[in-house]
Amino acid sequence: MIDQPLAPQPLRSEALSAARAAMLAEAARPRGQGWKASAGFVAGAALGSFVLIAIGGLISGAVTADLLVRHAVAMAPVLAVCTAACVTAFVPRGRRSRLATLALGLSAAVLLVLLREPNPLPSSSPGWVCTASHVGVAVLPGLIALVTLRRSAFNVLRAIIAGLAVGASGALVGELVCEQGPLHVLLFHLPAWLFSTAVVAFVSSRLTPRSFAP
Repeated sequence: MIDQPLAPQPLRSEALSAARAAMLAEAARPRGQGWKASAGFVAGAALGSFVLIAIGGLISGAVTADLLVRHAVAMAPVLAVCTAACVTAFVPRGRRSRLATLALGLSAAVLLVLLREPNPLPSSSPGWVCTASHVGVAVLPGLIALVTLRRSAFNVLRAIIAGLAVGASGALVGELVCEQGPLHVLLFHLPAWLFSTAVVAFVSSRLTPRSFAP
């Protein structure tokens, strides 16, 4: 005996109305902000913090134009890392660009040490003050980065790159207010950058994403 295929049953008008209402409600929802807005928010916080501190330091006399000129070569790669990290952390499916940004970050960190001129004079404050101040500068950019990271699916490399941008703000401030030698930068500046990056990546992994966009 050959089984006869079942004839499709007509949909009820109530079901059609409900489906139509659901589609209209979904279409009426405001579109979420894209990845460019997320990148802009983090860049504004990270670079904005540095710019405000630089301007305040110049006005108060705590930062001199001569110091800015002498540290400009070391700051340029960090600025490049911060800018690139803000973009590549949020661009969809940007694994290669994130790996390139990570390599750029490592090279910028090495240059911070190699380009720092030796200073035989003892510091008037303990070295950990630099570490604490760098982490403190990164707090606001870090909070903004965590909020924006929730707008896409969690990705370890994405979170690390976002943290790299956050930590760069503290590293830039270190070039404004500190003139200690390369060993000091290695022991007290770079750990602050690493700590800020690790905190952003760790906390982001514990947050529930609001979206699972790539």
